[in-house]
Amino acid sequence: MMDWYEEYERDREFEAKDNWKLMIAAAPVVTVFVFAVYVFNVVKAALF
Repeated sequence: MMDWYEEYERDREFEAKDNWKLMIAAAPVVTVFVFAVYVFNVVKAALF
């Protein structure tokens, strides 16, 4: 009776772990992108 529910819970756990890995992987990319935009704006302000 409870088999499908246990499977569902297990799937939810795996999904949460995958999302966590995705967030950790995306963090440096977002940081570099924000830094690049910041540097671009500083350079633009310095030149013009």
